[in-house]
Amino acid sequence: MVQSVLARRTEAARVLGRAFQSDPLFVYLMPSAEVRAVVAPAFFGVVAAYAQAYGVLDLAPDGAGAACWLRPGQTTLKVRQMLGLGRPPWRLWRALFLFGVRRMRQLMTISDYAEEQHRRGMPGEHWYLWAFGVDPDRQGRGVGGGLLQVGLDRADAERKPCYLEANNVLNVSFYQKRGFKVVNHGQAAGHEVTFWAMRREPQVS
Repeated sequence: MVQSVLARRTEAARVLGRAFQSDPLFVYLMPSAEVRAVVAPAFFGVVAAYAQAYGVLDLAPDGAGAACWLRPGQTTLKVRQMLGLGRPPWRLWRALFLFGVRRMRQLMTISDYAEEQHRRGMPGEHWYLWAFGVDPDRQGRGVGGGLLQVGLDRADAERKPCYLEANNVLNVSFYQKRGFKVVNHGQAAGHEVTFWAMRREPQVS
């Protein structure tokens, strides 16, 4: 049975929320596992909704992974549109309350840094892999590689490059094996999270 738009969004929020519980950026901003357990799914519900509106939301067949892509021409994030896509709204606002003003300011500084790396690393039209994750219980079994390839094949068919930011060094080699190259890496001033900006040129036979 074909899933509804909301069902796909909910499934993506669930699996990405689990996948990012140990992500360096999330742990840095939210040391409390209890806070991450609430904020991460709410945040990724918005990310998934944004991908449905301005890109493509890919899900693994068994719900073990999700990939949120933004299509060429839509890769500059618009905060107003993002906040308007939260469903249901009370979960988003509860998550923002738990996140707190201080951490929100930290996030904005880090986000500004990431966006600058994005502009430098990929100035032309491209597909942007904004969020990608596999359920921790299913990692290392080929789920991520298969799911990522769906988006890469789509970009190759359009002869468009791809871009992403990794903030976990363990993921850099995973992307390199699939054609991505590091174009820059560093940290936002005053923060301890390293970003690797990576791009992949279209691979056309």
